[in-house]
Amino acid sequence: MTNLRDYQRAAIDSIHQWFGNYDGNPLIVVPTGGGKSVICAEFIREVLALWPGERILVVTHVKELIEQNHKTLLRSWPAAPVGIYSAGLKRRDNEAQVLFAGIQSIYKRPQEIGHCDLILVDEAHLIPANGFGMYRTLLSGLQGINPQLRMIGLTATPFRTDTGRLDSGEDRMFGGVAYDCSVRQLIDDGWLSTITNRGVLAAIDTRGVHSRGGDFIEAELQAAATKGDLVQRSVKELVVRAKDRKHWLVFCCGVNHANEVAAELRSHGVDADTVFGETPSEQRDDVINRFRAKTLKCIVNVGVLTTGFDAPHVDLIALLRPTQSAGLYVQMVGRGMRKADGKDDCLILDFGGNVQRHGPIDAVQVREPGKGGTQEAPVRQCPECQTIIAIGFVICPSCGFEFPRMGPDHDERPDSSKPILTAASQFQRWSVHKMVCGLWANKDQSKPPTMRVYYACGYAEKISEWVCFDHPEGSFPRRKAEKWWKEHGGHEPYPETVDLALCRWECGEIKTPETLVVYTGGEFGEIKGKVFGAKPAREPGDEPKTELPPPPSNRVEVDYNDLPF
Repeated sequence: MTNLRDYQRAAIDSIHQWFGNYDGNPLIVVPTGGGKSVICAEFIREVLALWPGERILVVTHVKELIEQNHKTLLRSWPAAPVGIYSAGLKRRDNEAQVLFAGIQSIYKRPQEIGHCDLILVDEAHLIPANGFGMYRTLLSGLQGINPQLRMIGLTATPFRTDTGRLDSGEDRMFGGVAYDCSVRQLIDDGWLSTITNRGVLAAIDTRGVHSRGGDFIEAELQAAATKGDLVQRSVKELVVRAKDRKHWLVFCCGVNHANEVAAELRSHGVDADTVFGETPSEQRDDVINRFRAKTLKCIVNVGVLTTGFDAPHVDLIALLRPTQSAGLYVQMVGRGMRKADGKDDCLILDFGGNVQRHGPIDAVQVREPGKGGTQEAPVRQCPECQTIIAIGFVICPSCGFEFPRMGPDHDERPDSSKPILTAASQFQRWSVHKMVCGLWANKDQSKPPTMRVYYACGYAEKISEWVCFDHPEGSFPRRKAEKWWKEHGGHEPYPETVDLALCRWECGEIKTPETLVVYTGGEFGEIKGKVFGAKPAREPGDEPKTELPPPPSNRVEVDYNDLPF
């Protein structure tokens, strides 16, 4: 049995809970580097322990992921009844009870694969929005054999690489997100590497570049990226800014662009090699193996190392590839988020203005079909240290530079042509002077009520969150509520209902946080962390009740706008 991290255990539990309570297929969202292969392996082991006759198919799109998932299961369960079906790996173990397969190899062969009870799709964001892609063709064929077939999607990005969420739209294949673990949570808990950033000058200008299929047209984008001396200037800047970095990963717009970038890097003395989709398998393996062995400093690639590439020592990522795909943006940056010995952080240089399209990596703004492009993210660049920060900061948190105050006739939104670099730091600390808990009754009577918790912070700021005690035992919302209760100093047994939770709050059982860590980059503030001290839940002078009062007979909804602060 594998020693699971807390969030990995919660992800597996959420799958069991989903199938016990909901129709449709669930999504498990865990950031790159969070161990989706471990979650997949332990879930398979538990399923076969409970139901030994089940047959499970694990599907993905690159042979490296097939091998990785296969090896992870065997490490935790050496006697697992597993096999591989992949042309690239030259194996066709189609009768294995647990089959790890490449989608390209099996999507036309459902009859050869035969009866399956569960399909786990790794990198589920690659399932197309519409049409009969490979995943849909396979699923349709296997459902013809077993109409009760269920599917689970695992991904770091719950939205497609072209456009839209995986669980929205008439043609969606997933019913919702069963579990979602944030990048910020795993960074703060020490499971992922932090990300640092500096702005760039030699940015790629995408004005005039048209779009098709949810992203820039490659030929036009490549022309923009190689215009004039832009390659020379961007590489020169990359070499200067990355001089203290040891292991570089560069994303480019096309083969010609990548070849020019690699040649220019070598002219500066950087040991660089290239990997493309057309690169022969043996040559690609050689380049990747040299990089993993740390004998090659830099890989320049085009659309190959966005998923399935595991090199934790990467400490520099250069995005010389603008993209309109939020999913691709997240996947590229995610290559640098794994932790490694001797690695303090990963520097991401964004020459493509991607953060202005999609927002910070832990708060991505997703473009839905038919709604046009995302707005530029509300960020600006410090002129002293080039750190990218939220537009609301008056003083740069990195170097202390004080931005000049803007008058009412000035627009503080960043110029879309400015160089910009992704950042993981659009966070502010808000001091809490009061907390109020109230009932939030859903208008849909079929859904359980929730507890809404309001925090008064400073003169004008107030923010709230929802705590769901009335949801089923073991469900994701219920587990989050229990975590919230414990975090706020409440003791077990946990409240079974919102009414009981409110009663115990009235008794002074739970604490008010002294400080909230609030993400301010989106449309609304979002609580990302809390700092607790000795502050009580009630106002000074209030005496906590010695006996638990009975639950109120009439629920009263607390209006956010009617609070006394």
